[in-house]
Amino acid sequence: IGGFEKKFDSYLPAKGMAVVQAGISSQWSGYTRMNDAKKEWAEKEDRRYYVDTLDLSRNLDIHDSGQADLSHYDAAAEIVLGNRFAECVIERLNKK
Repeated sequence: IGGFEKKFDSYLPAKGMAVVQAGISSQWSGYTRMNDAKKEWAEKEDRRYYVDTLDLSRNLDIHDSGQADLSHYDAAAEIVLGNRFAECVIERLNKK
């Protein structure tokens, strides 16, 4: 993300760009380490946010492989996640 910010820095306003990172599900190996790194990254600047996702429901639809896609969240969880993203943006706007 830092590289992304630097690459597009000249296009961004002086205050920078707000970035919201969502956690990854426990289905992925190393999810705790990855989520901890995302949280730490978000704590370094007030324009960065981390949104926890471990409490969200997973996609239990059976795919062609005959298995559920537990690595991703279901539609209801995506709506909750979108609301959490919006709350981050609203929080930032209210700080102005």
